[in-house]
Amino acid sequence: MEIARIAYRGADRIRTCIRIARSVYGGADRIRTCMEIARSVYGGADRIRTCMEIACIVYGGADRIRTCMEIARIAYRGADRIRTCMEIARIVYGGADRIRLYMRIARIVYCGADRIRTCMEIARSVYGGADRIRTCMEIARSVYGGADRIRTCMEIARSVYGGADRIRTCMEIARSVYCGADRIRTCMEIARSVYGGADRIRTCMEIARSVYGGADRIRTCMEIARIVYCGADRIRTCMEIARIVYCGADRIRTCMRIARIVYRGADRIRTCIEIARIVYGGADRIRTCMEIARIVYRGADRIRTCMEIARIAYRGAYSDGAYRETASTAHHSKIITIKTEESNVF
Repeated sequence: MEIARIAYRGADRIRTCIRIARSVYGGADRIRTCMEIARSVYGGADRIRTCMEIACIVYGGADRIRTCMEIARIAYRGADRIRTCMEIARIVYGGADRIRLYMRIARIVYCGADRIRTCMEIARSVYGGADRIRTCMEIARSVYGGADRIRTCMEIARSVYGGADRIRTCMEIARSVYCGADRIRTCMEIARSVYGGADRIRTCMEIARSVYGGADRIRTCMEIARIVYCGADRIRTCMEIARIVYCGADRIRTCMRIARIVYRGADRIRTCIEIARIVYGGADRIRTCMEIARIVYRGADRIRTCMEIARIAYRGAYSDGAYRETASTAHHSKIITIKTEESNVF
């Protein structure tokens, strides 16, 4: 090495050092020797370029990236290693191939649970703003496949975004990954993995509000209820949806709309009664049932419906009294209506 420093200068010095290293050292020690040469000849910002020149001369083709990785491992340690790998990739490769090389670097340098974090760090350093989530999605598609893809996307959303923006990010992921009929199912999977327990239905509602709007919102809520809950819990879930989405005077109408969509035929009136029991209680129950009868049925069938409501709503000791009270009230209302019509005629 001393001979090379005295005999040669400038651009030929490094080639001479490499030639000396090839003749003196061999095998695994060759790259270490080249690194020692680069350290002694060059310093500072030029060191990495020199290492790259050494790698280009010593190795070629597919082995070049591996050599660069070896250089980065020997020259740098800890937090600086990934930055060095990124610098190497920028110098050696450019354009559309850069992100693929970053991914290759991440696979070689890191393994297991640290791989996705490294990919995320790469995405943060390479891309910014609106392109970050797209890059993360590309990373997730290339790193993971199949059933693990949605979980990876969720991990990306958690690490990139936080707080109130998380659900929006998840929705963006669902829109870019899935399309059509699978989108709502994906949103549900997102809601299940991100949120749990009592917050799940609220999250589903937030998803429905962001994905769908206007007249389609209630249908979407119903679809959510059908996917999440089954059997006896379905109507309760629909009621919870109605409570969250609508309030005040619109609540009973919404419940009725839910009952019309979920149930049909003979089960509709029973469902309406169940709705009345859950939404309203005590003295207001019979009034609510009557309101239901007015909305659901019209004309001659209204009095029969009121009687059915009285039979179902009140039983036991109060059955006959409620029956007679409802019948007398309905009969009295009918007489008043007839007298009013007769007075109007005359």
